[in-house]
Amino acid sequence: MFEINFFNAERMATFWNYSKYLLEGVSLPIMIAFAITALGIFLPMIIKAFKKSDEEEQDFEYREF
Repeated sequence: MFEINFFNAERMATFWNYSKYLLEGVSLPIMIAFAITALGIFLPMIIKAFKKSDEEEQDFEYREF
């Protein structure tokens, strides 16, 4: 009987070689896109928090009873 063995050592080595190049080539743009997205989300939050804290630093006159 004829047996088809697709996952031999040579093909697995080639597969992992292609996987390595794919991850090395694609990971940098994905990380850059994620960083830009995260910056776009968190930067307005940080700016809003600092503006709010500046408004709260005003001196208010209060009385103690």
